[in-house]
Amino acid sequence: VVFGEKLGEIGADAFAGCKNLCSVELPEHPVLYSPRAFRGCPKLADEKGFVLMLRCIFGYYGKEKVVTIPEGTRMIGYGAFRDNKTIEEVFLPESVVVIDKEAFAECPNLKKVHFSRQETKIQPGAFRGCKKLLDENGMVLVGGTLYYCFKDEETVVLPDGIKEIAAGAFGCCENIRSIVI
Repeated sequence: VVFGEKLGEIGADAFAGCKNLCSVELPEHPVLYSPRAFRGCPKLADEKGFVLMLRCIFGYYGKEKVVTIPEGTRMIGYGAFRDNKTIEEVFLPESVVVIDKEAFAECPNLKKVHFSRQETKIQPGAFRGCKKLLDENGMVLVGGTLYYCFKDEETVVLPDGIKEIAAGAFGCCENIRSIVI
């Protein structure tokens, strides 16, 4: 696909699922895009398995257990690593400022994510189903923000130091009747 110079925006799912799309030429000027625009386009992957354009990772098709996100990447797009059964550890460079919804959802073997910056914005559901990321309290905590709690007990006691509770943090906890903050 070759885009003309008048292109201003690429919408959500514009090319999602185009399994045979193997080349995209974008104009030189800035383009607004959805982090879902090129989801499910494996032939756009580079030699390391990343579908990386516009400083956003739209997908990952590599086979590495330990993944280092390329420097300069600003966003991990919607569902970029979703359902990846291989990855166990991810290193994020300082340049990553957003991890979009479901970026790492349902990655059953993901044990560790290394953040180079504490200000990374993590969207709801980004690590949903990544139960090996849990701390000893059954929670996913990053920089004082509680992103997920997988404790399915009637009473949950939150540890000290929590400054924020992210949207959907208790979405998997059907049996909770009380939370002690």
